[in-house]
Amino acid sequence: MEAIHTFFNQLEKDIWIELHDGLTALEKLKVINHIIFDVYHFKGNVEKYHAADNSYINRVIETRTGNPISMAILYIIMAERLELPIHGVNLPRHFILAWADEMSQMTNKDHNDPDILFYINPFSGGAVFSRQDIQAFLTEIKLKPNPMFFQPCTNHDIMMRTLNNLANSYIQNKQPEKVEEIRQMQRAMLRNKED
Repeated sequence: MEAIHTFFNQLEKDIWIELHDGLTALEKLKVINHIIFDVYHFKGNVEKYHAADNSYINRVIETRTGNPISMAILYIIMAERLELPIHGVNLPRHFILAWADEMSQMTNKDHNDPDILFYINPFSGGAVFSRQDIQAFLTEIKLKPNPMFFQPCTNHDIMMRTLNNLANSYIQNKQPEKVEEIRQMQRAMLRNKED
């Protein structure tokens, strides 16, 4: 735990030094991308996309590789620390991020339907894309658009999706005992959410 905290403290400091209020949202994202991908050399793990290590933040930090959701979690942690309006979006087949309009967040007291400036794909080097790009992706995978595919999701959703990815990794690696452990965690999380 101490190594993970030390890592995030240093990453936050390295990004914070480069940020200032005069930057636009896209310029701030460019700084974040530069530090994460050029300075720290993180990348999406395309060679071992389904590896279980991609779902454990300590292994992601050690190997500098991860899956779409673990790469997004790096951004979300930094966004929270740096007070930037970056949120997870539970897009089917590919977890992404949304950069919300800070002004809409201030006027929207519930924060659950902010205006989105743009979307981010942390698995692909922090590439920026639009709502229309998501619509095209959904058409390509033959899914009807659903408002939840375009809006921020909760931390609970992120944890459940991470556990789903991890269970699928263990299924592919033929480790049924690990799959059952993950399913038990998911059931416990669902019970806690209902309470």
